[in-house]
Amino acid sequence: RYAGGIGGRGMIYCPHCHSTMIGRVGVNQYYCRNCFHEFKESQAGVRAYRLTEDGGLDEVKLLTQ
Repeated sequence: RYAGGIGGRGMIYCPHCHSTMIGRVGVNQYYCRNCFHEFKESQAGVRAYRLTEDGGLDEVKLLTQ
């Protein structure tokens, strides 16, 4: 299941790099310690963000969507 996996159970993994080194940073928000992407889960699906040098977030398009 991707970060959170709406309605599912199982291993949480990064939809960008498929690592299981995932931490939770908020409600339905996750951070991958391997590729440094942050993920937000909603009813519309999973959105991924890349951390910028100044600490901001840029949305990235996932190849799996």
